[in-house]
Amino acid sequence: PEFKVPSADLHLQRLNFSKGTWATDERLERTAASTVSSRKRQELKEMMKLFASRGMQGVNVQLFDECSGAALEGSYQIDDRLRIINFVSEDTKDHIAFSSRSHCINIDQILDVVVSNEAIHHIEPGAWSRLSVPERERLVVLVYNSEGQSLTAVDCRKVCFLEADQESAKTFTMCIRILQRYFEDANKP
Repeated sequence: PEFKVPSADLHLQRLNFSKGTWATDERLERTAASTVSSRKRQELKEMMKLFASRGMQGVNVQLFDECSGAALEGSYQIDDRLRIINFVSEDTKDHIAFSSRSHCINIDQILDVVVSNEAIHHIEPGAWSRLSVPERERLVVLVYNSEGQSLTAVDCRKVCFLEADQESAKTFTMCIRILQRYFEDANKP
């Protein structure tokens, strides 16, 4: 049963009838928030499992070349420790446009990973305008540091690619951010 305290906006609910304990709405909301938080954590865990499984098997993507506007067949694969992601161009005759046949990236080298409209600031304006709206929704840009801790523009590289669909692009981005945070925390003294 619920009781209303006269002249107050406070609702009380009896939780344990034998001991006569009461809880305010605030405590009940915290319990509900904790349940939601627990559920969200479980959903993220499941998403990470699926991402890791898919990534370790290898994922076909279209590598996007900003200079030519071409989408090259390629793939990425994540190692079993979830520390390294390797992008490979399947189109060996045109890998020059992709700057090299492959990009092997440690997760802790990643400076930024963005998806969809967030990516507009990371690619050339002309390249952005060549993408259709559905392609923009699938676009992921991964910016990484190729030389240790250096943050000079010369040492920064990026991989632009189109995931299978918008949901996969968002999942990739979110999971990479989670991995970044995990390894950041794990490497703290």
